[in-house]
Amino acid sequence: MRRQRKSPQSERALKMLRQELEKIKPNGALPSERMLAEKLGVSRKTLRGVLEILKRERLINVIQGKGMFRAEDTATPLPRDLTVVLSLTDLYELNLNLVNAVVKKAERQNVKLLTQVRCTRPESQKEFLLSLLNQSQIRGLLINPPLLDANFERECEIYSELRKAGIYLVLLNAPFQDIPFDSVGFDDRLTQAMITSQLLQHNYRNPAFLAYQAFSIRQKQRIAGFKDALHSAGMAEYPVIVVHEDGFNYNSRHLVLEPLQRALDNGINAFVTNNDKVAEVVGEYLTELGIKVPDEVMVTGNDRQEHVNYHPPAGIFSSIRDRSALGATAFNLLYARMIQGDTFDFTPKQILLPAELINPFLD
Repeated sequence: MRRQRKSPQSERALKMLRQELEKIKPNGALPSERMLAEKLGVSRKTLRGVLEILKRERLINVIQGKGMFRAEDTATPLPRDLTVVLSLTDLYELNLNLVNAVVKKAERQNVKLLTQVRCTRPESQKEFLLSLLNQSQIRGLLINPPLLDANFERECEIYSELRKAGIYLVLLNAPFQDIPFDSVGFDDRLTQAMITSQLLQHNYRNPAFLAYQAFSIRQKQRIAGFKDALHSAGMAEYPVIVVHEDGFNYNSRHLVLEPLQRALDNGINAFVTNNDKVAEVVGEYLTELGIKVPDEVMVTGNDRQEHVNYHPPAGIFSSIRDRSALGATAFNLLYARMIQGDTFDFTPKQILLPAELINPFLD
């Protein structure tokens, strides 16, 4: 992605203002915007762009209601060619929405963005993260999804090494309370409750939850959201079907056939899951059995939902729109961290995006 070139007028004003700063003592006040614009011979709009560059480089501080001040000499300015890496495991439709939101935010702040698609093997991901330590121009890292493998302690050690090397990071789609780093994620319980509630409103009133990795933290949240929706609808039964405790993919299609048939025999007319692979495989199985999806039985994940075998009726919630907010929110959090220059032992910030999502960061 190419950075937008500054106009000759902005370049000249920036050079002049740097010279003016050298004449002002640390913590000394700058003239007002009006006076600076007149002195530099530029418009207020051009001046604000120049001041934004100096703020990013931590050469000036702006205190609302008091004015602009030269920063302390001890402040370490951000590099002028600031680079942020967006690390992804794939570029399917949802992540393209996320990327576009981050690109838009990066362009606004004149930040160079590198998008890296990494291998899904944990060891390869760690090799990539450690390679960033040797790239001095990189100051920020957005990771989606975070590694979160079995060796979580080692993963946190790698994140800590990155932070100590001056690289700020935000983990995307990671709503876990025990992550000691900045993270932005979905509220899984609320998202699942909304999906299930809308299924009930569309007369799919006998749903079952298809759980994979049923004892993970996130899956427990999703099951709880499913039960919340049924309880709110006055329903007493909460059928949960464990497809496979260790995961689910196309190579384990056979694992779903028996529990699926039992559910159909018991009158289940909707299968709810937060995993698109499970939803897609179930939809294909139902089609093979001659069952019309979604006319007779509904199958829903909560992300892509474009597959013909489980496409939902209009109005059933999809989290696809959340990805833009996820990217925009994460970039804003990362950029604020870089500008503020927090020390390593900062208090981590965690943002959970609600499913209904009215997000000011998208403005």
